[in-house]
Amino acid sequence: MIICGYFALGLTADNSIESFFIKSSDGARTYEKFLKEFGADEALGVGVCGGPEDKTVMQNLKDLSADLLKLPNAIEVISPARLIPGGVDPVEAKSMAKASGFLSPDGAAMLALVFFDNGVKNNRRKIYEETRRIKERWAPEFSCFHIAGHTVINAALDFSGEEVVKKYFPILLVFTVAMLFAMYRNIILIAAPLMITAFAQALTLGIIAISNVPFGLALTLIPTMVFIFTVASTIHICFHFLTLLHGDPMAEVDDVIQKTYDEKMGAVFYSLATTAAGFFSLALSLVEPIRNLGLFAGIGCLMILASVWIMLPSFLKRVKRESSHSAFVIIRWKGNLLEKVALDAIRFRYAIIVACVVIGAVSVGAFKSLPVNTNALEYFHDSSPVRQDVLWMEKNLAGISQVNLLIDATLPDNKKKIFIEALKGSKEVVSVITKKSLEGFDYPVMEASGRERIILQCVTGGKRSLDILLKEIDQAGKLAGTGNVKVTGLYPLILESQEEMIRTLTRSLGMAMVAIAVLLMFIARSVPLVMAVAIPNLTAVFTVFLFMRLLSIPIDLITVTIAAVVLGIAVDDTVHLLMSYRKHIATEKSSMLAIQKSIRQVGAPVIMTSVILGIGFLTFSTSSFLPIAEFGVLMCAAIFTALVLDLVATPAMLYVADAIFPMTGAGGGA
Repeated sequence: MIICGYFALGLTADNSIESFFIKSSDGARTYEKFLKEFGADEALGVGVCGGPEDKTVMQNLKDLSADLLKLPNAIEVISPARLIPGGVDPVEAKSMAKASGFLSPDGAAMLALVFFDNGVKNNRRKIYEETRRIKERWAPEFSCFHIAGHTVINAALDFSGEEVVKKYFPILLVFTVAMLFAMYRNIILIAAPLMITAFAQALTLGIIAISNVPFGLALTLIPTMVFIFTVASTIHICFHFLTLLHGDPMAEVDDVIQKTYDEKMGAVFYSLATTAAGFFSLALSLVEPIRNLGLFAGIGCLMILASVWIMLPSFLKRVKRESSHSAFVIIRWKGNLLEKVALDAIRFRYAIIVACVVIGAVSVGAFKSLPVNTNALEYFHDSSPVRQDVLWMEKNLAGISQVNLLIDATLPDNKKKIFIEALKGSKEVVSVITKKSLEGFDYPVMEASGRERIILQCVTGGKRSLDILLKEIDQAGKLAGTGNVKVTGLYPLILESQEEMIRTLTRSLGMAMVAIAVLLMFIARSVPLVMAVAIPNLTAVFTVFLFMRLLSIPIDLITVTIAAVVLGIAVDDTVHLLMSYRKHIATEKSSMLAIQKSIRQVGAPVIMTSVILGIGFLTFSTSSFLPIAEFGVLMCAAIFTALVLDLVATPAMLYVADAIFPMTGAGGGA
């Protein structure tokens, strides 16, 4: 643990846009070659209000540009202060500035565009922070001041990752301590889950650090997940320990611990195994951050298992019967109440089964109509400064999403003009920067290796917008006879990666279903039992799609993981109920008695763990980064849905399964 903890302290953050690229794709290889020949295509736009006729504004813009040139990795700043020499208004220069997006059509706003070298990806956050300081200095000199670009979006991703770890994790910790106190009112039973969680966290984060994997946005979810899964596992064991401890007042504590682990550790093992299976299915993704999330969250589940196995017994040895009596009374009271719920569910079993089937069918229909969102701008709230600045820039000046076109440099000027004019008519293109519009500037590089570069500054849209643009580029190329036109850039590659993440949804869910079905079969050793518990769990998973449809939540880079994760977590409580049921069905005369005893034994801890899991994920819901906020809301809704189905639908399904395929001498009807 000490070694892993030491390495965990050295974790490095990486929320760079490039981390989401599919490294093996043709597009990524083309872009890598482009960077070597033309340099970085990332630019930071600073838009200000004011026109070239105002000499004071032009002088301020010139001085502002000089400050922007001091930013890390900045190698050129292009603005009307340089495109229109001396503030004079040559018609051709002004027209060129408007066409390139440096001057608004009405001449009331101007753009300073900062170009960087290839080292920009290592300093995006520093660049953003320096730009904010420049804004504080210069904003009073202009009637409006806006900053936009992928540098800003990337910095926002950094802050979102920190927000999860620094803001929401402490809230979760306080809530969990309060819940543990309400349940146990025993300092040892409160301290045990927290200490074991710290152990599991150190192991998991240490393995990430030793693997030299950057701690990106997706991986910032892991500390919270490891925390709530560890607490949930310890609660199941502690509840069973208390039940046995007070059930036999004469038994030695060591004997009670041994019996607890003999009877309960198997369920904990299989519940963590199903959760790990859900996460490991994401490791099939071609997108590295999603793959790392699946891999290391799955490893985290294994570290939790090791931590609970090694550390928890030493805490339980110090628990006294007298000091844990109030907790046992709460457990017993809740167990009796849940038995009544289960009996009512059995009474209305056929109505419940029909309801599950109907809800599942409606949810599958909702899934087919779910929108897919690959527009990074919509990952931020409407009131977000990031979104507001981009929208202002696109409306008044230039698009911040650049698409680079590479054409034959020897192409006649008349054909180039036809090609460019055709693209200017596209609704997806805000402005076009050409070699001619940047004459006199050494950077950005506009010609290399026999290829001339054309920069399309586009509206930030999704994959559909890019597909429309690609068709228009193809049509413009045919019209002008340009021959082969290569398309590359950060923006197209981001959308390519997001499209792959959508494919991850069905692939990971399918793999998770197969893996979990195998585990359930190993536990139940009965096809009817597996089918009985599968229906409520699949209903819980499909209901997530219904929630997404009702709440207008699209499939995006984070919610794409939710189906496989929900399935893995939802099955956890089912595993505890199923293993308890198998134990009691072997000794009881009827399935109803076996269900009653199972609910009495595991019902209370199932509720408590679900509450902690649900509230744990709900802490994400106030995140400023919408995909994380939506993920938190959906996970919370899914966990509480799974809880209701486990306590209501699963008993009904088990009763029906035993009635059709009896596992007791009396059958299900006894």
